[in-house]
Amino acid sequence: MRRPTEFLPRRVSRRLGPLFAMPVMQARAANPAVVLIAALSTQPGTRWLNGWRLARAAAAVRPFVQGFQLNMTRRSTRAAVAFLRAIPAFRG
Repeated sequence: MRRPTEFLPRRVSRRLGPLFAMPVMQARAANPAVVLIAALSTQPGTRWLNGWRLARAAAAVRPFVQGFQLNMTRRSTRAAVAFLRAIPAFRG
């Protein structure tokens, strides 16, 4: 199975890295033992996301966080299940 990071365009990781790097450094400076959780949503704004898009977003922020919170609706159950099935690819 291919890792979700293999499907992540470089331009996305270049944008997300700096976005997350500064708050992470600030949080760790304030408390080195802080646990950081990223919230993922199956419907950010007016768009619906599929499981692979959620997995790509999670892969982009994974170096900065220790876990994820998944926000979903009944209508987005398929996308959430597809994302949850992709989680084993994050090991490593």
